[in-house]
Amino acid sequence: TLTLGDNVTNIGEGAFNNNHLSFVNIPNSVHTIGDHAFSDNSLNTLTLGDNVSIIGEGAFMNNDLSFVILPASVNTISHNAFKNNILETIIIEENHSLFIAIGAFINNSSSIYLKSNANIGIISSDVINIGNITRLEINGPTNSTIYDNFFTDNNLQNLTLGNDIEIIGNLAFAHNNLNTLT
Repeated sequence: TLTLGDNVTNIGEGAFNNNHLSFVNIPNSVHTIGDHAFSDNSLNTLTLGDNVSIIGEGAFMNNDLSFVILPASVNTISHNAFKNNILETIIIEENHSLFIAIGAFINNSSSIYLKSNANIGIISSDVINIGNITRLEINGPTNSTIYDNFFTDNNLQNLTLGNDIEIIGNLAFAHNNLNTLT
């Protein structure tokens, strides 16, 4: 268990890498979590403070996280940030704009539920490993865009799109297993 003080604003690269941590509570004072800051632990519980804006490359890689809530303050999730966990649920709180890098959630559970109220932008369809997402809810802010190839090559069966989605990009949901669209 790790509890950080309320004066900590940044957690540096590899700061708690390769320990035996199972629980981490990131306080509201933290803005940046550095590359590999908590990788290679045994994290099964993670609480992110309301002011975290950047999650570095591999920051929570190689842990045991099954559930993560990303606060509205998060605007960047770097490469491999949550790689090699057992994520089954990812909730992205309402946000104006969120950048998710290649492989941010790759190699997790065989079935992921992703709920988003954010306007999400990515640069590749490899954000979540091919075949992982089975259920998806997107309720973005007004004028939301779902970018090209965003959820291509997953195993989507149920898709719920909110009323504020205005643009659905090329191949955004191609090559899935959709049977319900609402």
